[in-house]
Amino acid sequence: MEYKIKNICLASLLKISFLIGLVVGSIIFFFTLLLISWIISAMGSAIDTMPFGELVGQTNFSLLGILVLSLFEGLIFSIFITFLISLIVIFYNIFAKSFGGVVIDIEENNYIESKSITDEVDVAEN
Repeated sequence: MEYKIKNICLASLLKISFLIGLVVGSIIFFFTLLLISWIISAMGSAIDTMPFGELVGQTNFSLLGILVLSLFEGLIFSIFITFLISLIVIFYNIFAKSFGGVVIDIEENNYIESKSITDEVDVAEN
């Protein structure tokens, strides 16, 4: 059986991509910010000897600050990803109308045999 994807619904795709982008982006940025704060804290006074090190100064990292910043960065990330996905979907819908959509060939699976419990019991008794 062949199926052709002629159109992709933009509204449903935007909801899903925004939520997935927000969750994944927030998690990635949370762990990235934790790593950066750990590195800066571990360097300690060595930062002062670096160029522009006095701008960093004594930083006080709180878990709440890292969490809020990661949620904000996750929001920006999800907006950017959603924008890119919407552009891809719009261009796909335009080109699918002109040239045809993606054709998916699906083959039926006839290998599954249904057996009842009584058939198995009869075989075991014989």
